[in-house]
Amino acid sequence: MRQTRLPLFPVTSPVRRPAPRLPLAVALALLIAASLLLAACGGSRGPKTRINPPVISIQELRLQDDGQCLLRLRVQSHSNVAMRVSELNFQHLTIDGRELAPLLLSPSLDVPPYTGEPLDHTLPCAGLAATASELVYRLEGRARSEQPNSRQYPFQFRSRLLPVPGLDGVYR
Repeated sequence: MRQTRLPLFPVTSPVRRPAPRLPLAVALALLIAASLLLAACGGSRGPKTRINPPVISIQELRLQDDGQCLLRLRVQSHSNVAMRVSELNFQHLTIDGRELAPLLLSPSLDVPPYTGEPLDHTLPCAGLAATASELVYRLEGRARSEQPNSRQYPFQFRSRLLPVPGLDGVYR
């Protein structure tokens, strides 16, 4: 007679039970509540307005034969809204050791967000050498903006201009 051994652990297949289901009306109500909650968190204010002072620098200097020079300034905005610069008041405008200030400009210049705009101005600058290897400059003063709010921003910038090859008397 032959004996069959029974396994120590009975082998059974798992019983699958269906997952409990929410009624359609309850699921829809939860979805609407979640979307309303998400919309309330965002608000309707939009992105935060960041207004930073403009940076004023010299983009180009062109020496002319009559002792004048064409000064191309660059007004750079680091704000996320457009800015209208209504006045640039230079207490110091020093180029190659020569003080050319005080100088007051009223450009009404619109500067888009995160962009720079040029501003041309002609001024007397006798004595600047057209053959200089570099021109060191310093700007210091106040910029007034009309938009997005009326405010004055102090500015200060120091740098140097190098001659443009092939263009006599032009520095960038």
